[in-house]
Amino acid sequence: MKKLSLEMLRLSTNEILGRDQMRKMGVLPVAIP
Repeated sequence: MKKLSLEMLRLSTNEILGRDQMRKMGVLPVAIP
């Protein structure tokens, strides 16, 4: 159970970081959280 939540946390962190990277490259509009 704990392992699963850690995996999900890591995935969501990667998603946030990836979104930030795309925003910096101008792929995503800044308005998207």
